[in-house]
This record gives sequence, structure tokens and C-alpha cells, in this order.
Amino acid sequence: MKKLILITLFALLATNLAFAQDENFSLGIKAGLNGSFIGKIPDQVERDGVFPGFVGGIYARFNTRGGTNLYFQPEVVFSQTGARGKFSSTVGFVTTSGDFRTTLNNVDVPFLVGLRLGIK
Repeated sequence: MKKLILITLFALLATNLAFAQDENFSLGIKAGLNGSFIGKIPDQVERDGVFPGFVGGIYARFNTRGGTNLYFQPEVVFSQTGARGKFSSTVGFVTTSGDFRTTLNNVDVPFLVGLRLGIK
């Protein structure tokens, strides 16, 4: 996985250097925070607020030629979501309780089509 990320970063850097003088191409980095929680939970589980996670990635924007405001933007985005909380379960005379935390790591590769509104 690390090799794939390094190869992708190198390819995007090389592409950016090749198009450095072209105003119809740009390369960028995006990063931020997101919050998530489990939507539907059993009665024995108590939510412990919003789970904070990281989101970040790289994108390349290709503006169309000919004066249109249309652009294409492929991205590679890593996002981290999850949940945390407390659980309690009773079976017969035995009660079990504790804390839990789960994290989901996703890599998404969206291809966006955009329309720039307003004046350049």
C-alpha cells in the first residue's frame, strides 16, 4: 500500500512539473477533520459522542479549453470514520460491560466534474 501511495505521488508530481506552465492544469492537497457516529445501535450500547477522524488527499484539476468554465477533477482521498461508546449486556445472572472503539479507514477515488460560477 505504501508503494502504491509513493508511486501515485511521484506520478502526480511528475505530471505537475510537465504542466507547470499550463494554466489549464493544477495539482493540490486537501486535508481536514470529519466527525462520525453509528446511526443505528442496539439497546445495550450507549454512544459516546462523535468520533473525530482525519480526511485528506490529493487532486488534479483539468480545466477545459475554449473559454468554458467546466473542469474535471480526479482525486485520491483517505478518510477515517468510526465510533466509540459503552456496552452492557446481561445473560442470566452474568452482566458484561465495557468500552468499545472502532475505526474504519477508507481510500476513495472520485472523479468530479465541476462548473465554475462567477468571474475568473
